[in-house]
Amino acid sequence: MSTLSRENDSFVYVETQQLFCDDESCFSMSEDGTLYSDGDHISRLGAELIVDEIERLIVEIERLIVE
Repeated sequence: MSTLSRENDSFVYVETQQLFCDDESCFSMSEDGTLYSDGDHISRLGAELIVDEIERLIVEIERLIVE
């Protein structure tokens, strides 16, 4: 997917691994609560982390467009 985003300016790849993992392992819990509702699906809290990242990227892209 990241290759696709490098080849197509209109495609933005949202990297989420850093939201749930560090250099050594991935976590199902944070200090704020559960990140997954089961083994394969994120919880509301996990989804909020991804939404926050998408919003951050939108702001960054808008800033680049204005420059």
